[in-house]
Amino acid sequence: MRTIAAKIAEMKAMMETTGVAVPKEKAKILTGAVEYMKHLTKVASQKSMQLAQLEEAFNEMQQQQRQQPVSYTHLTLPTKRIV
Repeated sequence: MRTIAAKIAEMKAMMETTGVAVPKEKAKILTGAVEYMKHLTKVASQKSMQLAQLEEAFNEMQQQQRQQPVSYTHLTLPTKRIV
């Protein structure tokens, strides 16, 4: 996110050197946008870690399930028919 903040600062400096006035409200909006982008990056990182943990837990459960014996008896028993 530093690159975005740096670009915003660069744009602001360029506008000031060319004589274009930068309204304080716009500067506040841009600063707020940078802070919000930082927040979103942090949240995305946390969600990514949570997803990785869930995938790991799911893979462990699959491994445990594969190691348990399976019974097919219920598939070969005759069914009760009503005639």
